[in-house]
Amino acid sequence: MKHRPKVPSYDALLAEIILATSATTLAPMLQAATTYFSGNQREALEAAVEQRRGELPDGEDFGG
Repeated sequence: MKHRPKVPSYDALLAEIILATSATTLAPMLQAATTYFSGNQREALEAAVEQRRGELPDGEDFGG
């Protein structure tokens, strides 16, 4: 039997986004946000990713 991936809670994912230290760690968080959430929660998580990405040092982008 296949093991299902654990769906993160909204609050846990948001906390991870806020504490992310690089765009490399943000990329899977954005993927989780778009995979598991919809509506206002998804929009808020996507906005949090963009905000955090803007706070990272210059040159940090999802390309690594």
